[in-house]
Amino acid sequence: MKQFIHTITSRFFLTIIAIFISFTLVNAQNIEGHWYGTVKDAGRVYPLLFIFHSSQKHLLTGKIITPLGARPLENCQMNADSLFFFDRYGPNILQHYAKIYPDSISMKMKGLWGNDNFYYFTLTRKKSLNNTSTKTDSMFVQDRYNQ
Repeated sequence: MKQFIHTITSRFFLTIIAIFISFTLVNAQNIEGHWYGTVKDAGRVYPLLFIFHSSQKHLLTGKIITPLGARPLENCQMNADSLFFFDRYGPNILQHYAKIYPDSISMKMKGLWGNDNFYYFTLTRKKSLNNTSTKTDSMFVQDRYNQ
């Protein structure tokens, strides 16, 4: 009887561990592609496009495209449903912290215009630039062929 209980207990814990690992892998979402959003600063709204790429070795790279130009993302780190990276805008290092959801990425950014304020915004995935507004399309059309 003691052996039977030990076997059942071991199998139960192994099942729980397997479910936990599966859940973690499912939550490690594929964010590759185009993500659009806007950031507000001093009463103005700036459109943003983030393009994420992942390699065979599960390395995440990408770039951010704004009306002020395109910049590479640096030090990209993804852990299950969270993401961190930074980009350089002139002398400023913009730090991005994100929470990944199935249909959006909730982002906070620090360091815009050289200050320590946090800016909060949400990105949504689009399969093509044609699904966005004309204003956003025309802003990003210059970079469309540089992807």
